[in-house]
Amino acid sequence: MLKNKKYLVILALTFLVCFFIYNYVYDHYYKIDFTQYKYSALSRGMMSPDEKHFLQVVIYKTSKSSDIAYIGGLVNSNDKDGNYITQPKTIFWQKVNSSSIKTITIDDGETLDNWIDDLSWIDSQTVLINGISLNINKKYDYRRN
Repeated sequence: MLKNKKYLVILALTFLVCFFIYNYVYDHYYKIDFTQYKYSALSRGMMSPDEKHFLQVVIYKTSKSSDIAYIGGLVNSNDKDGNYITQPKTIFWQKVNSSSIKTITIDDGETLDNWIDDLSWIDSQTVLINGISLNINKKYDYRRN
């Protein structure tokens, strides 16, 4: 009986250590901390060909005049009732020079800041964002690639 308790305690301690290591690694190396970005702007949005997903591209900067920008790709998907899930999933994270983000003028003379040209759906599960193609069920993060 004492031997079983010893194994149970070792197993519990091993689980707790693994849990804390996993959370530390996730928080420090994978999680995107959006609190440091004081400026964010919606660049573009686009419905998937099957109309089950909506892709948003958002530009994040520490300040509006920052030389460095981050392009975030967020996907909202339909739930089983056909309603969009309220919390979008971040599938794309890229660091770029702010000068690569365009300002365009559309037909009626309106000026749009923070424009990303290279945005399209390849099929209902694959998107192209700023030259990078990815499946919406996976993630692209410049910090890991």
